[in-house]
Amino acid sequence: MNFFYVTKAKRFKQLIIIFVAALFTGTFLFMESNIMRIPVFSTKDEPKAIYKNEQQHNKLSLTFDISWGG
Repeated sequence: MNFFYVTKAKRFKQLIIIFVAALFTGTFLFMESNIMRIPVFSTKDEPKAIYKNEQQHNKLSLTFDISWGG
């Protein structure tokens, strides 16, 4: 038996667009919340940074503190 169904996909497409937009917005808000901001080189009292190397090797390191102003 050869047959196929023809349905309107307009409502389905609208729901998919709303779902994807909600998922994107939720992910963005979650990533921007304070939950994800975990200090790496900090203690409970004050923030600390590695600024001095005690080894005898001649090496250079360049770092940027992007969270300094906020």
